[in-house]
Amino acid sequence: MIGLLRGTVLLEQHSTQWEENAKETIEMLKNLFVDKATDIQHVGSTAIIGLKAKPIIDIVVGVQCFKDVFELIPLLEENCFIYKDIYKEEKGNESHLFFCCGDFDNDIRTHHIHVVIHNDNEWNNYIKFRDTLNKNMDIRKQYEDLKMELSTEFGSDRAKYTALKADFIHNILYN
Repeated sequence: MIGLLRGTVLLEQHSTQWEENAKETIEMLKNLFVDKATDIQHVGSTAIIGLKAKPIIDIVVGVQCFKDVFELIPLLEENCFIYKDIYKEEKGNESHLFFCCGDFDNDIRTHHIHVVIHNDNEWNNYIKFRDTLNKNMDIRKQYEDLKMELSTEFGSDRAKYTALKADFIHNILYN
């Protein structure tokens, strides 16, 4: 299954369906971004083999500049990638563009598309965290245990769940 009620946390056993869906979505994004995307990768917990995860596919799109992406917003939205202005720090100073997909009538989210500058810190952090957890079973298990504990306590508060994972993620990225 792919998709989860917005704002909630429900972890599921890892599924090969996630990887297949991510590949299909990446191909679709490549066709939409054409030469404006430098690279597109499956990231987040659904990209970590064997890890329980929220069934929402996270994909990061690396670009050289955001101006080109703003021009693509109508095309992306025609293809069900809906732009959400949640990362805008101040007008004209974007650091991360966010699109989501899903069944909006039922408030279900299936995909989160993160557009960042390729090879910038944010891009590198997505890749490093995914690769570290895929390579290191002990760290992956620690992360899963934390996620399970937090999902039990904050199953209806995704913002709190996410915030409380931040220290763990920061330690992996910067230690």
